[in-house]
Amino acid sequence: MRKKAAILLLVVMLGFFAQAGTVSVWLVWIQEIVNVFQDITEKEFTAKTGIKVEFTTLPGDSYEQKFLLAAASGSVPDVGMMGSLGPADLGVRGAMLELREAYSKEAEAIARSCFPGLLRSLEFRSALFGFPVQFNIYPMYVRQDILNEMGVNIPKTWDELKQVLPKMQAKGRNFAFAFGLAGAPYADLSMFIWQNGGDWYTPDRKKSGLDTKEAQKGVKEYTSFFRDFNVPKDAQRIMGFKTGELPLMTGSSFDYPVFMATMPELKGKWSIAMALGTRLESGAINHAAYIGGNTLGIFKEAKNKKEAWEFVKWFMSGKTQTMIAAEIASKLPDFIFFSAVEEALKSTPMDEKARETFIKQARVSVAPPYALSPETVTHRYLDFLAYQTVINGMDPEKAVKQAASEMNNELGRKEKEFARFLKQLEAKK
Repeated sequence: MRKKAAILLLVVMLGFFAQAGTVSVWLVWIQEIVNVFQDITEKEFTAKTGIKVEFTTLPGDSYEQKFLLAAASGSVPDVGMMGSLGPADLGVRGAMLELREAYSKEAEAIARSCFPGLLRSLEFRSALFGFPVQFNIYPMYVRQDILNEMGVNIPKTWDELKQVLPKMQAKGRNFAFAFGLAGAPYADLSMFIWQNGGDWYTPDRKKSGLDTKEAQKGVKEYTSFFRDFNVPKDAQRIMGFKTGELPLMTGSSFDYPVFMATMPELKGKWSIAMALGTRLESGAINHAAYIGGNTLGIFKEAKNKKEAWEFVKWFMSGKTQTMIAAEIASKLPDFIFFSAVEEALKSTPMDEKARETFIKQARVSVAPPYALSPETVTHRYLDFLAYQTVINGMDPEKAVKQAASEMNNELGRKEKEFARFLKQLEAKK
């Protein structure tokens, strides 16, 4: 009897394996990480389900165009791994599956397992087009030895930083933003806007939110650090941190493993802390900072939707993400896989105190909301706003109104361009 049951089970499994399709995944990662994905997938997913997965790496400088061309032609992969706003941008064009509609409670469970701020880039008018996979955030890096030498406590708010800056600058020290004016100031500027209760867009994402009082207050405070407190517009951050000239600075989470690997002489002398925040009327501190990263979604024209969803569920599970993070740490010691799944980040190999700080910062960090305006266009408006106020000395209120007007014009054009797709979204509500 047992022998017959075993044979029957084997026949069923072989039948399933024979029917299972190969899931095609296009992604933008360095090859070493893709190799980790492939190896773990073959051992832990394909071996147990019979579903093969084929990863294809796209060039980082043209992947967005390739996804758009694929969607337009219908020659799409089953799963796409791309930038923060990619799934939503393709989703409003009708190219991506709306995950809540397609997978209901299962999709919601995956979304809840991720750091909440990341979902803003993947949702549009209640539709969810993707899941976050990996993130990058901007905590504060601290040379504790230098601050101790000066008798300065680690500031927690921007007001506290303003109080200690004169003492630091008298000693030839200073604070630096992650980007300054020479890089991409939109991330630094956005931090001030969000902490003061503003946003890029209005809640319905149909108009600019920059001309609100809250956003204007954030822009003014950001500008004041350059105008009134002599924070450098273009700092040599890494060297300045190493020499101690910049004992306080915001920086990418990707800086952390680089500092660990390249500054062994500073071991025990530096740490990370929450991004500086804004104290609210309640007394709490809002530490919201920029967060972004890689995402994934399933194409509506995917040939193997069922298998693709099985792969996505497995890939996004805490267990799988934990395995990926551990394997990457083993094979790429100078890289940390910051999983968007909180369960996985809790066990990612790194210093325990640093990990706790990254988790706390990720919980309160904010991704840019998706709207119809391309992300690069909105970045350009925000960057120009920063240049106008800091470099050209324009009144912040005037610069904000100008940026908001340009954003509104862009959003109005996009509403007309995407009218057909938007009607379809509205009809599903």
